[in-house]
Amino acid sequence: MLDEFCETTKLERTHAIKVLRTLLAPLRTAGRKSVYSGATNVLKKIWLLFDQPCSKLLHPVMASYVASYESMRKAWTFRPRNCCCA
Repeated sequence: MLDEFCETTKLERTHAIKVLRTLLAPLRTAGRKSVYSGATNVLKKIWLLFDQPCSKLLHPVMASYVASYESMRKAWTFRPRNCCCA
């Protein structure tokens, strides 16, 4: 079957194997699973609200940022203190 595919497409065997593998879905996704899956939107809102500081500057003041954001926006649909302010 691979020989017929190579004849039809005029591809070398190794390249044809790579092409056919990319057509299949990966067996699993690479990398670690996200820790902040539910907090991503909340973190992005806070990050944008405070002029996009780098993580090195954002981490020490995250608790005060969350408190001021809560006072401005009232309620959250997600509790950011549980995952962001460790």
